[in-house]
Amino acid sequence: MSPWWRSLQISLHPLPPRRRDAHQSLLATRMRTHDMLKAAPATADILAGAGSLEMWGGATFDVSLRFLHECPWRRLERLRELIPNVPFQVRAM
Repeated sequence: MSPWWRSLQISLHPLPPRRRDAHQSLLATRMRTHDMLKAAPATADILAGAGSLEMWGGATFDVSLRFLHECPWRRLERLRELIPNVPFQVRAM
């Protein structure tokens, strides 16, 4: 590993797929942003010590645009405003 790479001090924490399903489920991919916003304060409180909250992966972008007619970028912005204390995670495809 190069000294440059080590200097970045990036911390990676792989997450097993069985713990990543929350936002991939039927409920989450059909849940509207305004419903997520209602749960956001409780999420910020309950998951305050969590390593991350998965926000994106698989069909979530597509579903937001095609089925829910919502802006997926605005969804992330609004959720970040209400959940500032938990890192957001994006699933690598």
